[in-house]
Amino acid sequence: TTLLIELSSEASQGLSYLPGEHLGVFPGNQPALVQGILERVVDGPAPDQPMRLETLDESGSYWVKDKRLPPCSLSQALTYFLDITTPPTQQLLRKLAQLATKEAERQRLETLCQPLEYNKWKFTNSPTFLEVLEEFP
Repeated sequence: TTLLIELSSEASQGLSYLPGEHLGVFPGNQPALVQGILERVVDGPAPDQPMRLETLDESGSYWVKDKRLPPCSLSQALTYFLDITTPPTQQLLRKLAQLATKEAERQRLETLCQPLEYNKWKFTNSPTFLEVLEEFP
């Protein structure tokens, strides 16, 4: 599908482009989903505090800047850069199982990590990340 979108560039002096160049339009996630996730963050930065995502290198010796996210706040990351509307992956469910404080929730999350159970759950429920956090507080 092709949409014709007209943008005003009157306020942007010096805006130049060439025929054939592309413009990406990315909508933000729903504010209610973002807010619901932010309300469940424990021991994290303030929602509007700038941060930079870092991960351990392969050897686990030192932290390196992760290139998937630009420096931004947690609120901006959840709103504009992270997919919080599709069902979490099995890998993320495994991480959540490791953090679970209730044995029944940990076992259910581990069960959902099995391919057959995961696919059934994913296609039947299609939960957002917030819905998973609500199901497994």
